[in-house]
Amino acid sequence: MTDDLASEVEALMELGDLASARARAAAWRPEDADAETCARWGERLERLGMVREALQAYHHAVRQSPRPEWHVRLAELYLDLGKWSAAEEHLQAAVEAGTTDPDVFLRLGEILEDREALDAARQVYQTGLERTQHPEMRTRLKRLPALPTAPDAVFGRRPTEADVALFAQYFQGREGVYARQWVDRQGRVGYQPVHEPLTLRVLRQHLDGDLTCGVYPVRLDGTVFFAVWDVDINRNVLEKYIRRPDRLTEFARSAHETAVRIAARCRTLGLAPLLEDSGFKGRHVWVFFNAPVEARIVRAVAERIARLEAVPSELHVDVFPRQDTVEPGQLGNLIKLPLGVHRRTGRRCLFLDPEGHALPDPFRALAETPRLPPDVLLRAAEQLTTLPPPVPPGPPEEQEARQLQEALTPPYNPEADPEFQTIVTCCPVLGALVQKARTDHMLTYDEQLVLVHTLGYLTHGVEIVNAILRTCINVYPQLLLKSPLRGNPMSCPKIRQRIPHVTRRIPCHCPEQTELGYPTPVLFLRMRDSTPANAWEQVEVQAMAETLLRMEQERRRLAAQMEDLRQRLLDRMRQNGQDVLETPYGRVRRTQSADGAEYLDIETG
Repeated sequence: MTDDLASEVEALMELGDLASARARAAAWRPEDADAETCARWGERLERLGMVREALQAYHHAVRQSPRPEWHVRLAELYLDLGKWSAAEEHLQAAVEAGTTDPDVFLRLGEILEDREALDAARQVYQTGLERTQHPEMRTRLKRLPALPTAPDAVFGRRPTEADVALFAQYFQGREGVYARQWVDRQGRVGYQPVHEPLTLRVLRQHLDGDLTCGVYPVRLDGTVFFAVWDVDINRNVLEKYIRRPDRLTEFARSAHETAVRIAARCRTLGLAPLLEDSGFKGRHVWVFFNAPVEARIVRAVAERIARLEAVPSELHVDVFPRQDTVEPGQLGNLIKLPLGVHRRTGRRCLFLDPEGHALPDPFRALAETPRLPPDVLLRAAEQLTTLPPPVPPGPPEEQEARQLQEALTPPYNPEADPEFQTIVTCCPVLGALVQKARTDHMLTYDEQLVLVHTLGYLTHGVEIVNAILRTCINVYPQLLLKSPLRGNPMSCPKIRQRIPHVTRRIPCHCPEQTELGYPTPVLFLRMRDSTPANAWEQVEVQAMAETLLRMEQERRRLAAQMEDLRQRLLDRMRQNGQDVLETPYGRVRRTQSADGAEYLDIETG
């Protein structure tokens, strides 16, 4: 049957009736055919221009017998379709299957060079020279740039022990584990976790170029010592323009300019960025802290900064840390350490100036980049909440209309809204959430959700909710309201289920269940409207007094803890003969009053 079909198709092709030949060839199925038959049909389908069917035929052939020439045919078809990764895969398979065709080595080497997998290209040309003795292999090997992996060739000297120790201070990550970068013969890059401490010896090897390390930023307690913005070219763009080095150079320049803008934004916020060439097509922007900071705060600030910058569609910006916390047994995302050798390109990942030139002394540049106290990040977070939110995407005329409407709309002040004041006064839980948004500039998703589905039902719920959420650096845009909410507000039991970490520490008195059939903070408004004014005044005064007394109890508890800690620290400093202690948060000085009594003088940063 198959032979008859092949003969019929060949006859139609000889007659020039290609349409009929294609119609009959479409009836062929490769599932039960042997490798030789599949390959012959692949060649026949190629001549008919049936590329998809030809690919299917050759794939069935190589599954049964991976002959080099069939992999080459697959590679040629994929190259015609512009699918460079698939073509590369089959050229590599042809090499592994023992091909002696020099064109295979030369074509594969070209693809690897185009995407800067220089070590892999060097291996391919070397293998091709050994198998074919073709002179072009030797020419290509000489043309490849010598890769200065030795630190002396790049830094001008070998890093000292002090340099390595300085490097270790800045790049602290997850305890007891780090990662090593690897690259295979196809130029593909990955990382292997190493469950050992990242010692000075390992960092020395990293800086010497003997291996390349990455760290997992989020530590066991959910804190980090740095923030990173990773600006890179999108994978699909790299694939599309792999044969257009001029366009890739243009995109790489755009990535650099985007990273420079992010670094400039960091500086305006009081942060101290350090720009790095990531070793391939992108840039890293680093900011360091001299004490551990909660990953959730660092990530929220970093993401807010990233959203303030216009990022071209060919690029993407990732921020590190990528997680607020890491589940037990997990490591989270890693970031490659700078100043090492990118295993794919052989390039050093150097620190850069805004023009893109390598800084002459990277260790001096690192030492001159301050590790910031955590409160600097918090001040940056406060500044971010005063900036206008990023303009949502849309046609330019829609954006202009939106900006004009916002400019003409007077700012809404929740403090002058009697409904808002009633709710946050009578419901201490909602009052605590509003206060947290204003002081910490951070609310969890559930905390934001509670505010939306209670305050969003007020007369000016849209303005109230959006004004509060926009004081948070981690506002969830999907929770911002466009119109007043209708239906049933969130109940008090549901609030306790959503935010038990808040409701457990704040005693509250749920409003009476009326026509809604369940308690919710919104009912305080109906209670106010149905209660005589003088009686309701007493209700609000009582609620305010309870809140004040609760806060006073908390203040006294903290004051007692501070006094106990102050005395113990004073005793310990006296025993050790220490007069001054410097910390990331400020200075503690042991001093004496006029009457000779010792006390601690605290200077916060």
